[in-house]
Amino acid sequence: MSIFRLCIVVHMLLWALPCGWAQNSLKVDSLQQALKKNISQKEKVNTYNLIAYQYRSADSTLVAYYTNEAIQLAEKIPYPEGIADAYYHLGWITMQKGHYEAASQLYKQGLKIARTNNYYKGVGDAYNGLGGVYFYQGKYAQTLQWFQKSLDAKTKVGDKKGMAATYNNMGEIYRRKGNYPKALEFLGKSYEMNSQIGEKRGMALALNNMGELHQQQGNYPTALEFFQRSLRISLQTENQRIMALNYNNIGLIYRSRGNDSKALEFFEKALRINTHTGDKRAIAGNYNNKGLIFQYEGKYDKALHFFEKALKVNRQIGHQSGVANGFLYLGRLALKQQQPEKAQKYFEKALALQQQIGQQGRSAEVWIDLGVGHYIAQEYAQAETCLTKGVALATKLGNPRIVKDGAEYLAKTYEATQKPWLAYKNLVLFKKMTDSLFNSDNIKKMAQLEYKHMLEKRADSLQMVQAQKQKLAQAAQEKTQMFYNFTFGGLLATLIIGFLVFYYNKQRSNNQKLSEANQAVKQQQKELQTQHNYLEQAYQSIQLLTDIGQEITASLDLDEVLTAIYRHINELMDVTNFGIGLYEPHNDRIIFKLTIVHGKRNQRYPVSTANKNQLVVWCVENSQPIKMGDVQQEYQKYIANIDIEIDRLHNYLMVDLPQSVMYIPLIIQQKTIGVIAVHSYKKNAYSDYHLDLLKNLSLYVAIAVDNAQVYQQLDRKNHDIMESIRYAQRIQQATLPLDSVMQKYLPEHFVLFRPCNVVSGDFYWCEKDRNRVFLVVADCTGHGVPGAFMTMLGVQALSHIIVQSKIHTPDLILFCLDGILRQILKSENTMLREGMDMSLCVIDQEKQILYFAGAKNPLIVVQNGEINEIKGDVYSINGHRQDNDGIEFTTHAIDISVPTTFYMYSDGFQSQFGGEEGKKFMKKRFRELLLETSAYAMPEQKRVLNRALNEWMQVSASGEPGTHEQIDDILVIGVRADAEA
Repeated sequence: MSIFRLCIVVHMLLWALPCGWAQNSLKVDSLQQALKKNISQKEKVNTYNLIAYQYRSADSTLVAYYTNEAIQLAEKIPYPEGIADAYYHLGWITMQKGHYEAASQLYKQGLKIARTNNYYKGVGDAYNGLGGVYFYQGKYAQTLQWFQKSLDAKTKVGDKKGMAATYNNMGEIYRRKGNYPKALEFLGKSYEMNSQIGEKRGMALALNNMGELHQQQGNYPTALEFFQRSLRISLQTENQRIMALNYNNIGLIYRSRGNDSKALEFFEKALRINTHTGDKRAIAGNYNNKGLIFQYEGKYDKALHFFEKALKVNRQIGHQSGVANGFLYLGRLALKQQQPEKAQKYFEKALALQQQIGQQGRSAEVWIDLGVGHYIAQEYAQAETCLTKGVALATKLGNPRIVKDGAEYLAKTYEATQKPWLAYKNLVLFKKMTDSLFNSDNIKKMAQLEYKHMLEKRADSLQMVQAQKQKLAQAAQEKTQMFYNFTFGGLLATLIIGFLVFYYNKQRSNNQKLSEANQAVKQQQKELQTQHNYLEQAYQSIQLLTDIGQEITASLDLDEVLTAIYRHINELMDVTNFGIGLYEPHNDRIIFKLTIVHGKRNQRYPVSTANKNQLVVWCVENSQPIKMGDVQQEYQKYIANIDIEIDRLHNYLMVDLPQSVMYIPLIIQQKTIGVIAVHSYKKNAYSDYHLDLLKNLSLYVAIAVDNAQVYQQLDRKNHDIMESIRYAQRIQQATLPLDSVMQKYLPEHFVLFRPCNVVSGDFYWCEKDRNRVFLVVADCTGHGVPGAFMTMLGVQALSHIIVQSKIHTPDLILFCLDGILRQILKSENTMLREGMDMSLCVIDQEKQILYFAGAKNPLIVVQNGEINEIKGDVYSINGHRQDNDGIEFTTHAIDISVPTTFYMYSDGFQSQFGGEEGKKFMKKRFRELLLETSAYAMPEQKRVLNRALNEWMQVSASGEPGTHEQIDDILVIGVRADAEA
């Protein structure tokens, strides 16, 4: 009886809508015939439930009718298991209609009955249904809780089919939450268990979902492999729903590769099947995908039409995740139409809904899109915030595709806000992510998979024909055997003759069928060879293009990129003249950065876009390629007169006009950035193959040129800024005490000074007046350039207070310094609280007393092998405080008549991340290190501290950067105070 219960998880979730009703109607007819036979009452209940199951996608009224019949009969028998199953089917159809509360009540009724009667299969189904209710509402945390309960119940009764389905569903939830490792684990379990029990449909579903997982991470070759494996199974089993899912996902792969026509072909296949089966959620997805194709083609009205159709369907069925995606697509379309404010409203709606249902992966995408919108609107602060959040979340989730998109616009944002270091850092990250997604190994592997899939598909067809041929031959052999049996049976001659006539006609028919089968086999073999030759050529072209693409995108030097492009194209076709022009819309011109005429390089030259009688202008403005095999006869398709840049390439010798030309626009993100021009003096020199080759190569060229241009701009700005900063570094170093002065005043000392950037926000200051040595270590707000400005103010203020004003008491020095900075920065009015934490020591060499005061920073003192910390006051210089009038600093006096070593430092050392676990060095470890080294000579102490820091950051012996970057300026000064100056 249990084998007829098909209440598995997958049919409830998105992933298991039934096949077309034409298939199910055959099963219903069979089941209805079974009701008329002499079967038991329990079997009738099971049959009613099975018929209800078959009607799920066709007629909810009939589902209600047959489940009601099942319940009434089951209550009479009694048969509680049948009642529980009926409630499950009723819950499912109610849930599909979007009535989630009512569906939940039906599932709970079934659960109560199943629990009472220890029907664990029914318990598992009810838990699964409740999980489905939460899934459709986008509440993934609760969904997982119910699915786990369902899995436990199914495991208890050994329901492997149900367990496999639940593994699949849990994997899908983890994928949607962005937990990809966990998702892959559960989908793998689902596939393995389905394989063990021979459940083909479950295997196809798990393979498809693993493909979607890899696709979402940008691993397109692996995704394509899973989709093709799933499609082979769905074709064999004639499972239309999974077939549609496969077609849709393969279409998305083609879209990612820029093959829009092929993508649209697969989307149409999926839409036809989903319309036939009535899968509304899948239909909405198909509408969105068609909208994306039209958006990429610049047909925005058509794109809007399909996006709105998809949104309407998702709203009708209460699909929250689909609604959120609809807002996302509409926002991106608005961006394409240069409507950033409208786009941001859509993105905010999408983000609110995504966060509400807990979809982290999609939330990361929305953060990036919000950032792009703010960037286009020139709202750079908001753009930086949104993009940073998106990149951080995508990095956490391990999604290189989203990281790539975010890094690209972070680089542009930092460039716009004059932060070249950060712009360059994100450009490097963008290139790294791009390489990981579109490297040659990936593209080659995709071509190999396509080739393999085509051959396997053809081989399957060939096997079918051969099987048919073998079947016909076997039938003929059986007929021959029948003839011999009749002969030896002693039948009458007339019967024998009659049979011989009959046999002869039958044999001739069989021979004709065998001949037709042979012809079919030959035709299949011929088509297979043709397909093999075509794919082999395509594969070789892909290999060639990806090798070239990898080379040119690996360089950020524009001239090197352009030269490499010419070299490779010249090897592929006849290129007498060649040029690459870059479009400058703000200057209304196309400037040819590289021109080759008869194999020799010419000077750069501009082409004005105001002159419409130039082929290159037509190509750029229309973003369409041009191919002509006879320029004199064909040019009027594009321009009125021959006034083209070819003239420039021939020194204006019109008699020497090329016969064949091709112009290919360089397009990146639907924006034309330049053009490739190739000329030949032979007629019809270029075929469609050459055109396709150049068009495909132009994708790589556009990326390489765009990257090189951005890098060139950043490099130029970075160079100028770095020159200024290096000059500032020389000025800052001049304000620090000379080594000779430090050695004179403090014979036993060391200074460990490691700025985080070129200039530092930490500084130290040393001066002597009579028998007193003044030593200061300060950590200013920020590091780099902002911190360096504060150090200049600090140095000047200290000189004024100590040297000119003769204020020598530590607490008064800090008090005066705080007042001067507040006055200079006008803190009361500007609310600028840029300041510094400081430790200040005054060494009275006659009295052998060390006076100390600290603004937040402490002093470490080692005497007689013991270490003590003297804390500074809680105030920073010019820091945040409620009562500025009540501020007081404290002077501490330390007897240094005994051997004493003391240390002053900023917080950079102890705050540095490192070690195996990537944690901070921390104050305790730093103090232990100081105590351990305090007995060493001062130069040795510095070496030990340096070595410890390098090991913590995992810096190599050669000084190469370590695993953990330095995060702050580091300054440590150690002094042995028992030596006389």
